[in-house]
Amino acid sequence: MGWATLSAAANRVAFARLGSVPVVAGVAAGQGFLDINSETIINGEVVMINNLLTVETSIFGSLAYGDAITVDGEAYKVEHQPKPFDDGSFCRVSLQKVDPVQIPVWI
Repeated sequence: MGWATLSAAANRVAFARLGSVPVVAGVAAGQGFLDINSETIINGEVVMINNLLTVETSIFGSLAYGDAITVDGEAYKVEHQPKPFDDGSFCRVSLQKVDPVQIPVWI
């Protein structure tokens, strides 16, 4: 079994057992971990992030500022380009929650 196959299998087990949530961005779909009130390093500075998503770089690494993304059924938009960490298999994406559009009800 090659390293890529072993790594992919380990990722599937980790996502299944560690409480991941479904993530969809356009045609890309996978699992991720959403941290509320987290922090990350951007341009060498520690920045507080309300919603920080950890996902596989191979699936979600091409996200860009403003892209729409659904995490666990909730709508978000990308605030910063994904930042790979460690060996680059995973990346962190800061998100901003999008309020659902309120449709007026006429009585």
